[in-house]
Amino acid sequence: MAKKNGSTQSTKRFTYKSFRDRVDDLKIDPIAKLQKKAFHEAEISHFLSTLEHWKEVNLSKTFTELVEIIEPLCLSLPQLLYHQNKIFESLEASLKLNDELALQPTLELLSQFAHDLGPDFLPFYSRSLISIRELATQQSNPDALEWIFNCLAYIYKYLSKELSKDLLPTFELLLPLLTLTKKEYVTKFAAQATSFLVRKVKSTVLNPFVETVFTNKELIEDNSEEYHRALTIIFADSLTSSAGHLHSKASIILTSLTNQCLQEPRAESVLTDVIMNVLGYTDDSDKAKALYEAVCKVIDDKLSDGESLDFKSLTNITKLLTTLAFAESGKKVSNWNKLLSYVKQLHDISEKIMTEDEDDEIMKANFGDSIIQFASVLMRNAELKDLTKKHVELFTSMTKINDGSVFLPFADFSTDLTRERFLTFGKSYVKSFVVANWEKLSKEIAYFLGKLNDKGIIKTEYETAQTIVITPTDKMIKYLLPKCERVKFNKSDSLIDAFWSIQFLGNTSAAIPSDEFALVLKKSLTSTKQVSDFGVDVAGLLLGHLKGFNNENSAFDVLSTIASDLPKYLKSAVFIESFNKFLLNLKESTDINATGIQFLQSHKDKFIDEVSKNLLAPSHKQRELSLSLIISIYNVLGLDAPGCISTCRIIEQIPLTLRTARDLQLRFRMLIVEFNKEQTSELVNQVVVNFMFGQLSNKFKPSWEGVYEFSQGVISKVSELVWQNAYSMISTRYNQLSDEVYFEQDLDFLNATTDMNYWLPQDHRIVANFENNEKICHSYQQIDLSLIEFSQSKREDLKMTSFNRCQSINLLVKNPSVAEKHFESLLPYLLDENLEDEDLLKEWTIADRNALIELLTKFEHLNRASRVEDIKVFLMVLLTNRSIKTQNLALRCLLNLKNPVYNRYQDNLKNLLDDTLFRDEIIKFLQNDDENTIDDKDLDTLMPVILRILYGRAQTKGTGNKQSIKTAAIKLLPNFQEKYIIDFLHLSFYKIPYNNFFESGELDTNISFRLLKNIAGFLNMNLDVVNLLRRKHNEALAVLIKPLLYSLSASEYVISHPSEFDGNDENYDKVARNNRQYGFKLLPIITYKIDDFSLVR
Repeated sequence: MAKKNGSTQSTKRFTYKSFRDRVDDLKIDPIAKLQKKAFHEAEISHFLSTLEHWKEVNLSKTFTELVEIIEPLCLSLPQLLYHQNKIFESLEASLKLNDELALQPTLELLSQFAHDLGPDFLPFYSRSLISIRELATQQSNPDALEWIFNCLAYIYKYLSKELSKDLLPTFELLLPLLTLTKKEYVTKFAAQATSFLVRKVKSTVLNPFVETVFTNKELIEDNSEEYHRALTIIFADSLTSSAGHLHSKASIILTSLTNQCLQEPRAESVLTDVIMNVLGYTDDSDKAKALYEAVCKVIDDKLSDGESLDFKSLTNITKLLTTLAFAESGKKVSNWNKLLSYVKQLHDISEKIMTEDEDDEIMKANFGDSIIQFASVLMRNAELKDLTKKHVELFTSMTKINDGSVFLPFADFSTDLTRERFLTFGKSYVKSFVVANWEKLSKEIAYFLGKLNDKGIIKTEYETAQTIVITPTDKMIKYLLPKCERVKFNKSDSLIDAFWSIQFLGNTSAAIPSDEFALVLKKSLTSTKQVSDFGVDVAGLLLGHLKGFNNENSAFDVLSTIASDLPKYLKSAVFIESFNKFLLNLKESTDINATGIQFLQSHKDKFIDEVSKNLLAPSHKQRELSLSLIISIYNVLGLDAPGCISTCRIIEQIPLTLRTARDLQLRFRMLIVEFNKEQTSELVNQVVVNFMFGQLSNKFKPSWEGVYEFSQGVISKVSELVWQNAYSMISTRYNQLSDEVYFEQDLDFLNATTDMNYWLPQDHRIVANFENNEKICHSYQQIDLSLIEFSQSKREDLKMTSFNRCQSINLLVKNPSVAEKHFESLLPYLLDENLEDEDLLKEWTIADRNALIELLTKFEHLNRASRVEDIKVFLMVLLTNRSIKTQNLALRCLLNLKNPVYNRYQDNLKNLLDDTLFRDEIIKFLQNDDENTIDDKDLDTLMPVILRILYGRAQTKGTGNKQSIKTAAIKLLPNFQEKYIIDFLHLSFYKIPYNNFFESGELDTNISFRLLKNIAGFLNMNLDVVNLLRRKHNEALAVLIKPLLYSLSASEYVISHPSEFDGNDENYDKVARNNRQYGFKLLPIITYKIDDFSLVR
């Protein structure tokens, strides 16, 4: 319905807000409170005006009693002044009651009491703050919190002239609120109220106050996050005014704040957060200009006194400059030229500072880290016109600071932040730096060039605007090549040297002598018995640079060496990729490489067989590289790769997104047609089947569905290969698979030489930038470790998980004929029996087990399977499971046994497992014998199944519909014959070993937690059942006595011998005590209902 024009505006303004939203909306500021109050129009006194207003509005018991006491004492201002002690004591007593209904008027009276008394209120000031402090910690109502802190803010307002003479007493009284560990909103409101006073103080008072609060042990020693946050709010709010402007006293406060905070890194962290908050509040660079000018003036004063500066001071100054450049992406900076000029100033001063000991060296390194972050932020945020003018000065300084050690991490971090800008201004400096420092910083340059290569910046030919080509000198090549040629794969130092050397050379335009490298590979690898994973990657890098041979034996040497330990080499993605390049290069010069190609021809099947094993890996990159390598082997030998293998590579290259899901399935259907049409060899079949299993490791359902459809279309051709792979994955103990050691040398001694963790702002944006910068800086300081980690990052994770097992079983479910043919191999996993391993299925998930059971439902001749009677017993046990899914699977398997009795009543049995039809089916059991659904001759066969289904349903957890199903299942029990009731009860305690206890008369004290849980299930079930059984069920009730007595004895033993069970993670004592409690509830019920009760039974 449309709203009528001219209608009255609605006054309903209520919308639901959470506690967090309501608290966040509150702002404690007496200046900004524009709502009209009763005390605004005071003729006699503000206190009396407020009292007259509230005594008519608030009729709460607490406030009414307060009015009765104070009203006669404040009929005039002189009278109020005379009775001020008694009035305050009454107000204080009322506040201590913490009556929320009386809180608002009492707090307003207290604030107006201060208003009327003015400076005379100071004797009551401390007690008032203590009362307010206690109230604030007890309240969780946003309205009450607003009243409390508005009262505090108004007291500050009325007494600001007196309080601003010394803020420290006020601060000390509020310190408990500023350091609360849980109620951060209370800290926020207390800080907001205090910020009002900070604006009022003079610089003579402000400086000692700032010094005291920033040297407090809560910040310096305890590093209290709450105190840090409180200081941030106090000073950020004191610097801001209305409409995105800074306060008129912002420059004075900032000067004092900056001078103090530059002395201590933890204090500077607070200043960083203050600046970030304030610059986020200001609207534009003009309004923020005063902040930059005030802070920069302090910095200029510090830098002008260069003789008193050390690296710690320079680091603190640089961090502050980084904050100024970083905040709001530099949008509030009005003078970039000023900030850019600081880099040269800092460099010039740092050159004059002498280092005398190790601590000085650490601080020098810290300064290097901070200047890297500052310069990188300048590269990203500075105005382009200013950067164009100053970039020469910036880059020249960065190549010299700390003897040039900061330039590479600066370039690395800058290319992460602003790749295009850095390459525009810094490309030539990178080239010059590499040429000038390759001998001094060779490892660092190798690492740097490798990272640039990963970013797509390094090229070995044809430089573009966004790429760099490093041209090495002859001296450089002569220095680096021998390190590669003398590599020893069994020596750690030699491996590291070879790695960084080949990284260095490989990312330049240098020509690599392929014949020499081929000989190096042959000699070094063949002479080493065990090559580490790192060694394999180094060999892969060397192999990748073999582009052309002059020696006709070089290709043969390389291929024969690789063939000697193919499985080891083919685990490395680096090696596979390099091997592929190597083979493609062989194809270009078939004459000189004839002997190598002949070797490949004679070992083709061996190479392809080993490479195909990689297709099982849960790594997309490993599978794609392996498929490309297989195709390259065919192409080098002048053969066309089988079309099905080419199609597999196309499928592997399809991105796993919803947009490509349909295309993925179409490609699998094309693969079915192609694979069935081709006359493929056993080797090609293996490649395709391995690829199929590899696709099952994708966390993408359309991939699985495509594999299932493909397998069903080709299973007749590859059934044995499918079974071999599936069984291998089913039988693997994934929890016993260990991670291979990548590099055995102990590198724990390598520690970062810098630690900036004492600079800890709370603004997540600048912290994230700082952490990324620190990570890069540390990597260049621990260069050996970084080189190894860089190499290891290229290696794919090939470790399979239990997900592969589940997927393999699901594949067999789609092709049950394969599993049925080899069912004897799966039987131990179904029945959980193996002589060598008592707990074969310990690591199997419920999904794995259910999938294996589902497989049985697909068998055509399950009734002819080996040990079918054992399978039937197992399925009957599964029917008692509380999981409806497991019960359904078990029933489907039983029906698949083709028992005529089961099949005759299959609809009824299925209805018992249907929540909707369960009660209707129960009613049929309660009908008279003439209309009974089950024939008498079928009872003995069918009832064990029905009882187990009912037992499972009786264990159902939950409420509502689930609870009614549980009750209905139990209530049906008394309608059965006695023998069937006994059978049902036996199901509740067949896992409890009570017979030995009564035969030997001694309790087996080896009590497991599983046994205690079984006892708990027995007791819980029978507490529900026995209440429904009547005295006529004597025989049925009697079977519970022995298991019950055993349960009580076992539970009592656990309780009385706690030391024997304390070391276990499970809570034995709690379960045992519950069992004892429920057991003693059950015992009198049973004994009461059994006539002539005797343990002889």
